[in-house]
Amino acid sequence: GIVTSETYSLIGNTVDTTHTLRSVWGTTKTSVYAVGDAGTMIALPGTSTWSIITGSGLTGQLNGVWMGGPDSPTIWAVQGAISGNCQDAAGYNHFTNAWATPNTNTDCAYGAVWSDGAGVAVLAADAAKIQYYSGDGATLGGYAFTLSKTNYLHGVWGSSNRDVHLVG
Repeated sequence: GIVTSETYSLIGNTVDTTHTLRSVWGTTKTSVYAVGDAGTMIALPGTSTWSIITGSGLTGQLNGVWMGGPDSPTIWAVQGAISGNCQDAAGYNHFTNAWATPNTNTDCAYGAVWSDGAGVAVLAADAAKIQYYSGDGATLGGYAFTLSKTNYLHGVWGSSNRDVHLVG
C-alpha cells in the first residue's frame, strides 16, 4: 500500500506537523489528502487517523493535490518553489495503481492541479503557464494563453475537461 504505519496525531481539528500544508482535496469527509512543504503528503483514508503517504518521489514544495472518487482512484500532486522566471524546480506525479515515476524539471512552478478523473489533468503554473495531461503520464501539452508573464496561477477547478476555471 501507499500508506505507512506512521501517523500524525490530531490536535483539535489541526494536524500536528512541522511542515506547512498548502493544499487539501477530498471526496468525502473521511477521504482527504493534504500536501505541503518538503514533499509532505498526508491522508485521511476513510479512518480518523491521518497517515503519511510515501512513494510519490516529489520532495519539494507541494502546492496542489487532486484525488478522484472510488470509481477513479487517481491522485495528482504538483510542486514548485516560485521565483517568477520559470526557471524553478517544478514537478508533478500521479497515482493510479502505484505512483508513477515523478516528472521533475526546471520549468514554471506548478501551483495547482485538477483532473476530470477520466485521464485529463490541468496543471496551473507560474508565469500564467497552463499545461494539460492526457494519456501516458509523461507528456504534457500547453494551452495558448495570453496573460502577463508575471501572473502566478495557484488555483484550478473544473466540471469537465472543457469547462476549467483558473485563478491567480
